[in-house]
Amino acid sequence: MTHNINSSSNGFSIDALVDDLQPVSPISLKRGFAIVGAMTLLALAAVYVTIDFRRDVMAGIPDPMFFLRLGMLLLLGTATGIAALSMGRPAIVSEKRSSGTVYWKWAVMAALLFPLSAFVTLLVDTELFMQDFHTVSSVKCLVTSVTASLLIGGAMTLWMRRGAPINLSLTGMLIGLSAGSFGAAAYSFHCPFNAVAYNGVWFPLAVAISTLIGWLVVPRLIRW
Repeated sequence: MTHNINSSSNGFSIDALVDDLQPVSPISLKRGFAIVGAMTLLALAAVYVTIDFRRDVMAGIPDPMFFLRLGMLLLLGTATGIAALSMGRPAIVSEKRSSGTVYWKWAVMAALLFPLSAFVTLLVDTELFMQDFHTVSSVKCLVTSVTASLLIGGAMTLWMRRGAPINLSLTGMLIGLSAGSFGAAAYSFHCPFNAVAYNGVWFPLAVAISTLIGWLVVPRLIRW
């Protein structure tokens, strides 16, 4: 008499469990990022319709600071977005290949140059810093950027529910960070201020709020 090592005394059979499994195609990162791009363009269109673009952009001669701010936000959003979406497809890979999901940390460190520059300005010339701070308009920056990030982050979260993320907290944080960066990038087409003080405080704060929301909320929505 032979003994089936894949079955137990209570009738549980691994073979029977395997027979019930159905193959599932891995989720497409390209499709996921296409959704993120579409939501970002939708947020950009909403900014244009509701509050319009800044004058130099409409005139076709944007200020260099606009390009620096927009480029940094897009870089940060793309790097963290790739890392977030990649976490929906866990796999056993070599250390060299897996390092591709941590490149976002370099983008975060590069983005920190903006708040660091604002802090240096505060120390060197406090009067100039406060003059360029523009606290009144900050509410529009925060509300618009965070609202846009909720649209983008919501789409990323729905896509991630089809995946199998393991580190839920990190996934949620990266989704919030990416969505916040793209949402702030959409609002930057309207923001008329070029000062280091403004760009180094309000835009990072909007991204930070979105990141916090992602870290607190998203893990509950993508839990297995």
